[in-house]
Amino acid sequence: MEYKNGENRIYAVNDAGVEVGEVTFVPTGEDMFIIDHTGVDDAARGQGIAQELVKRAVEKAKTEGKKIIPL
Repeated sequence: MEYKNGENRIYAVNDAGVEVGEVTFVPTGEDMFIIDHTGVDDAARGQGIAQELVKRAVEKAKTEGKKIIPL
């Protein structure tokens, strides 16, 4: 599984190059962003993909000195 950064999202791509999950966020001011969606394809569920996507979003917030508002 490969995790990639996109514009206002982080997404997961399987070994076949198919996108199987994403977490999306909306920048809010200069010091926050809202996580507004996390989703994983049905066929890829149960593999910890959503957990890893959220973990990476939290790491991004920490690195950028931002807070997260979950929605």
